[in-house]
Amino acid sequence: MFSTKSKVHSIMTMDVITSQKEQSLMSLDRIMRSREVHCVPVIEDCKLIGIVCKSDFQLFKRGYHDYEEDAKVNAYRLKAYKVEDIMQEDIITLDIDDEILDAINTFCKYNIRSIPVIDGQKLVGIVSMVDVINKFFGESQIN
Repeated sequence: MFSTKSKVHSIMTMDVITSQKEQSLMSLDRIMRSREVHCVPVIEDCKLIGIVCKSDFQLFKRGYHDYEEDAKVNAYRLKAYKVEDIMQEDIITLDIDDEILDAINTFCKYNIRSIPVIDGQKLVGIVSMVDVINKFFGESQIN
């Protein structure tokens, strides 16, 4: 039976889309859009070193709109800048053995949607609010 005392590793996504700090923002933006993910952990030597979320892109693009000239400026900036230029290095994480209740409390406390799951310093998964909701209510009732 499922409960909030269950461990996050029971619901986390293990096939995590990740980025390298040298990757261009344009490349990462394409991946995030095509894979419909909100946050992408940044890894180096299998260790979690940062995270980039959609909100980071929004802050990066602030002041630019979808007008033709602004689109050209944004395209240039996305090519010129790297993931390391906008990634958050102060990362909120969960341990593989933390409970789902810990994840829920962390979502609420920090107003975030996804949390990387680590074992030591190694990234082993990611858990999202959607994962928790699907587990409690079942995907068929949500979709």
